[in-house]
Amino acid sequence: MLTQEKLKELVVYNRETGVFRSVKDNKILGTPNSSGHLKTQIGTKQYVLHRLAWLYEYGELPEQIIDHIDHDRTHNAIENLRDVSIKENSKNQRIGKNNKSGHTGVFWNKAKGKWQACVKVDGKNKHLGYFVDMEDAVTARKEANALYGFHENHGKR
Repeated sequence: MLTQEKLKELVVYNRETGVFRSVKDNKILGTPNSSGHLKTQIGTKQYVLHRLAWLYEYGELPEQIIDHIDHDRTHNAIENLRDVSIKENSKNQRIGKNNKSGHTGVFWNKAKGKWQACVKVDGKNKHLGYFVDMEDAVTARKEANALYGFHENHGKR
């Protein structure tokens, strides 16, 4: 098992930039994995750098999952990382790629001829209403975000 002490013998971590360098040759570590997180190999095991940043700074691997607050999976500065549950992480997601309104949880309901706002909480969809003006739907969704404890970055790119 990799320890903080062993990790610090092998790499140097810059907490402000999130960059890891090899102690051996000062080479920057990290190549993207299939989900876009940076990974590196230590010994025979692959590690994602955001989890190593946590170990390097706090002396233990995170208990849950690491959320990149700014949604950039390659930005591993310690202030950009937080140890959260899957439920909490789902409250800080970037806006969907297929979103057409520009606002998470707001879309045009063709059948009603109005803007619709909704939010998903604890795996359940909650209808927030139909609105003539898109801004009213956006306001309803922002109020729901606050009510249900969504992160301020939720729905941003």
